[in-house]
Amino acid sequence: MSSSSTSRRPATLVAAVLIPIILVCGLITAGVASGSSTPTSAPMVRGALPGVAVAQSRIPAMTVSGDGVDPSAADYTAAASRAVTREVARAEAERKAEEARKKAEEARRAAAKKASAAPCEPTVKACVSLSRGKAWITDGAGTTVFGPFSVLGGRSDEPTPVGTFSVSMKDANYHSREFDAPMPNSVFFFPGVAFHQGSLSRASAGCLHLSRGASATVFSMLNPGDSVQVLP
Repeated sequence: MSSSSTSRRPATLVAAVLIPIILVCGLITAGVASGSSTPTSAPMVRGALPGVAVAQSRIPAMTVSGDGVDPSAADYTAAASRAVTREVARAEAERKAEEARKKAEEARRAAAKKASAAPCEPTVKACVSLSRGKAWITDGAGTTVFGPFSVLGGRSDEPTPVGTFSVSMKDANYHSREFDAPMPNSVFFFPGVAFHQGSLSRASAGCLHLSRGASATVFSMLNPGDSVQVLP
């Protein structure tokens, strides 16, 4: 519901109820002039809002006699006034409810964005939070372009170094001679320590294990010279 349509709604409601009143007044005049005593019901306005239409249907009929207007005309006027008041109040309640819903949604999105934002310096290209087990790749200006994604660091006796480093080399088919084990999509940023494909349930000897898909993306996005920040 737009703010412009909401602001016009009370005026529409008023018009929808007052128009039949004007029409009834015309009928009264005609009835008095002709001496008719035929009861005249409140006319319905084509296109009126459902709530207004219901209110109109419950407004008492007016009886016009040769001697003038029946006292029920006052009842009609009072009922019409109450109908306008109710519909304006309902429209205002709906507007406030919609505003509250939008504010709640904006707050939820802001909280989600904050929770997923990289906690590192905005100038680094790769950010790692060991305690959260998450990592991010950014554009080097504070905007996340990939992540957060899962990462697992080294064991307690061989922890992943913490600090800010630079990518030194990368090798898509690296094989560790020290451990005689393949380390696909290796991106080194510290001597002997790299991002690479590995188990996310078994800690490494200092490297950062990634899933196969994440390691391929990180390998494609990081290059020698790019900065990497590792947080505790």
